[in-house]
Amino acid sequence: MNSNIEAQIDRFKIGFPFINLDRPAIIGDGILSFSESEIESLISFYDRINKDFKILKFVPASGAATRMFKDLFAGINELENGKSLNTGAKKFIDNLSSFVFYRELQELLENIEDAIANSNQTTIQLIILKTLLAAEGLGFGIKPKGAIPFHKVNGIGETPVYDHLLEGISYASLGNKVQIHFTISNEHEELFNELVDKYLRHFPSVDFNIHFSNQLEETNTVAVNSDNVPVKIEGEFFMRPAGHGALLENLNTLQADLVFVKNIDNVVKPNLEPENSRYKKLLGGLLLKKKKEIFQLLEELELGNSEAASNFVKEELGLHMDNVEELQLFLNRPIRVCGMVENTGEPGGGPFWVRNNNGKVSLQIVEKAQIDTSNSEQKEILQRSTHFNPVDLACWVTDYKGNAFDLLKYRDDETGFITEKSFRGETIKAMELPGLWNGAMADWITFFVEVPLQTFNPVKTVLDLLKPNHLD
Repeated sequence: MNSNIEAQIDRFKIGFPFINLDRPAIIGDGILSFSESEIESLISFYDRINKDFKILKFVPASGAATRMFKDLFAGINELENGKSLNTGAKKFIDNLSSFVFYRELQELLENIEDAIANSNQTTIQLIILKTLLAAEGLGFGIKPKGAIPFHKVNGIGETPVYDHLLEGISYASLGNKVQIHFTISNEHEELFNELVDKYLRHFPSVDFNIHFSNQLEETNTVAVNSDNVPVKIEGEFFMRPAGHGALLENLNTLQADLVFVKNIDNVVKPNLEPENSRYKKLLGGLLLKKKKEIFQLLEELELGNSEAASNFVKEELGLHMDNVEELQLFLNRPIRVCGMVENTGEPGGGPFWVRNNNGKVSLQIVEKAQIDTSNSEQKEILQRSTHFNPVDLACWVTDYKGNAFDLLKYRDDETGFITEKSFRGETIKAMELPGLWNGAMADWITFFVEVPLQTFNPVKTVLDLLKPNHLD
């Protein structure tokens, strides 16, 4: 057993400490909010100076579509066992013609039209669901989410890969050059390459640089049983992917100054894209403005002048520092601007002021699983939160002298997760690294800014495609 696995087993035994919430980040105390004229000013600032930097769009896209079709898989099981269809699967079938992949599905169903014509309703429903999900049909149940058609383009259903290329042109271009990096599963690389090759023909005047990477196997973590004994399969340790926090390794290798981070499934139908991209430029403009201020302060600190830097840290980040070396160390770090939307009860992390073991308070994105809700004080802070994290980030990853930061140095390794999973009929425990936008960026300089709810349109289930921002 190697030392890495031994350390992971020890971590399973002791667990990860809860985050110590100080207070929720709200408008006026941790979350910035801008008037329409201020938004336009920051967008103009971004458009004016973004040509001076290497910009990249980073899209985590390795997620399988399995959970997206959870109700439909359950529906197959129900129908095969003589049970009535669950509400989600029934709604899907009732609205079948509204989905952009309906025509594809219909073409396959026409091939077995005679079988359908002589079948009862239960059999027809079963045929529809299996044709959609199974490998012999459209195969949506075994595809990555990024390869599922979401929106209609010129009458044809296209995947979110198309939407991200469209976004890249809007806010991540340098002249006619656009650089996008997708993190994907190794087994789906050919599929993503085919999609990209197909979509590049839509944009002949744009010079796209599209590249892929896989989550590194060496970031995988061992699974254990309830007694913290490693699970083995045919004598080998059962190693599992360690969550989106493992993508910090991928992000760390990219050649860029400014990186926009957004999940594969958070897109809108093409006619709404320009309005949503305005708010990405808002994040970019605010990031470039703060970066400019911080770099000027670091140059002043080199001359021994600490007053302006001390005031900035106090007013912008709520910390008290006077020492030149301490200020230099604190300000010379990666910077991120994170969009935050009004909390409507969606699952996911939220923005908080967090107090560390040294008593210092900083802005962090915290998941509910990291909060001790049995503690009445911590629970009350959680309940007072007003916003949540849609995963909408603009990140600056080079220092004021142009050198790339080693992003791994700014991760808080005490902020990982231990979760329970079902495996072969038994409960096992799995470990995830600090989340990419959570503990993996814990020691970044962080700014939160309010963005409208319209910018958050994730497709977590297939029924989300019936919402107005997706429905054609």
